[in-house]
Amino acid sequence: MHYRAEVDGLRALAVIPVVLFHAGIASFSGGFIGVDIFFVISGYLITAKIYSDLERGTFDLWDFYERRARRILPLLIVVLAVSIPVFHLILVPSDYSRFVRSAISSLQLTSDIFFRQSGGYFDAVDHPRPLLHTWSLSIEEKYYIAFPLIFALVFRKHRSQLARTMLAAAAIFFAVSIFFTVTKPTGAYYMFFARIWEILAGAAIVVVGADARFSASCRMLKELAGWMSIAAISVAFWAYDEHLVYPGMYALVPVLGTCALIVSATPGTSLHALFTWRPLVFIGMLSYSIYMWHQPVIVAAEERGLFDGWAQIAVLLVILALSVASWAFVEQPFRRKSSVGRKPFFVASVFSLVAVVSAAKYTGSLSEERVAGLMPRETTELQMGDKCFLLDAKNSVFSETCRLTTDTRPRVLLVGDSHSASIFPALKSYADKAGFELKLMSAAYCLPLATAFPENRSETATPRCAEINRQIITEIEAKKPDLVVLAAYMFQWSAKAGVAQVDERWTYEGYYHDFLMSLADLARSTPVLVIGQLPIWKKSLPDLVALDAGVRNIPLSDLTQYDSAGLASGLLPFDATYRRDVTNGGARYVSVIDGICRSGKCPRYTKASDGKLELTTFDYGHLSEAGGDLTVSAVIAPAIQETFNVKLTASED
Repeated sequence: MHYRAEVDGLRALAVIPVVLFHAGIASFSGGFIGVDIFFVISGYLITAKIYSDLERGTFDLWDFYERRARRILPLLIVVLAVSIPVFHLILVPSDYSRFVRSAISSLQLTSDIFFRQSGGYFDAVDHPRPLLHTWSLSIEEKYYIAFPLIFALVFRKHRSQLARTMLAAAAIFFAVSIFFTVTKPTGAYYMFFARIWEILAGAAIVVVGADARFSASCRMLKELAGWMSIAAISVAFWAYDEHLVYPGMYALVPVLGTCALIVSATPGTSLHALFTWRPLVFIGMLSYSIYMWHQPVIVAAEERGLFDGWAQIAVLLVILALSVASWAFVEQPFRRKSSVGRKPFFVASVFSLVAVVSAAKYTGSLSEERVAGLMPRETTELQMGDKCFLLDAKNSVFSETCRLTTDTRPRVLLVGDSHSASIFPALKSYADKAGFELKLMSAAYCLPLATAFPENRSETATPRCAEINRQIITEIEAKKPDLVVLAAYMFQWSAKAGVAQVDERWTYEGYYHDFLMSLADLARSTPVLVIGQLPIWKKSLPDLVALDAGVRNIPLSDLTQYDSAGLASGLLPFDATYRRDVTNGGARYVSVIDGICRSGKCPRYTKASDGKLELTTFDYGHLSEAGGDLTVSAVIAPAIQETFNVKLTASED
């Protein structure tokens, strides 16, 4: 097979949009289809080499596998070797543990499966994915484990049927792709059987072209087909976006367009002149290095806040520089047997793989130890799980121990979700000392108060949740408590009171209005104290503090106690909006933000009952034992005392 410079030019057409898509350039919202272009080019080039070797009688399966290993493995190992220490330093431990698993999956050729199980390609996940791009390598290399064997068998036994077989296989797997795109719209993007038709389409060009003698085709027809393909692919780069259910039928544009360009961009055409333009060919030659470096570099820059404005250009230049270096000093030497022989390559590969996996696992365990050393005491066992705090999705009935009694003492009912349950242990301790009855009726992953929900797709607005809320309202109407205290993750459930787009998994459009109406109805007959939103952190607080403590494990006492950088964006404006809306409905509101935070900065740790310093939450926002004690003593206890207009016994404690 002779070298086709124009195919390297096509590789540039594939890799540039992918990089710009991951860089967040709006005009390249469909840049992800560059991977489809890569698949077609790969199928064409590798099948052409196999076909040529089979015709000459020189095809060797083990030699083929060695060439694939030389092409893919050295640079993958180098990228991982650089990424491991970098992300160990800049990612919070839970994100780094996820990174380690993705690194190992990339070496096992299971990245496609790993990322499919971790969320959709276009999902707004709450963790960085530095190795997301390796899913396509896993698809491609698994394909090339079996394809040469099958192709060689058909070539030798049924050569006259080779073209029909390839076309039929591509058509069948295209139908499979359609099926999975319809039935599994989120996971189909990564699916092996939803993608291999694209590689087969490129492979079919070789055998069909050999029979049809495309080289003798009409030049005018080639020009027309080629430029129409460029136009269609360009429109897809601009018009496709994350809202498409992909691949499915939409993948026909980049796949058929690339097939047409491979066939059409032959010497003597304007397409050939375009794609053999030296800068394009140069980028195409670097395409594998660019593809491998772009995602981890962009993610690293984003994590450090260095990917805005002009910094984006600097980051793209860094990607280009790394790509040139790795192409010259990694790709080229290892691809040549004259530079690195078979035995040295094998030994180096095994040693490097062992070293990379060991380093990943070791640094992963260090990160986990950093978090474990910071984890505060939880109060889960004191939250009366699946009795008064319903956790099991199959359980929708509160235990009798959660019901209010006819006690002559003041009676308080705490309601809400898991955030109210995290308050309960500290508030119960205070209630016992202060001399009032406290009962808990709450449920995890349920929107509070609303007793009926419209049709929706949320996991928190289900018939079970409506039934739970009806039980709570019935309990309030029947027992008439002296005070209902409500605490919930309203920052999420309300879609931040209109500040952010509604996440249909966790709430529904209009819930915040429904909640306020239900709250106003309740407040007309019962005193209601709404606990303002607890501090919400961008990630798990132990993770954030572990990152701040660094690999040297700086003790808590040497770290800043109050922090704003780690708080969820929009939290403070939400607290003001929530306060206004609650008080307008007739309920009383007490702000936790105002009570325990200072000038927009909230405490990451506080002194526990034993005098030791502990984190205030054990995750993104559920209170630890120390955090609960701080919140109750500083905010909730004074509010309850004021509500009852009496100095309760525990106020002296």
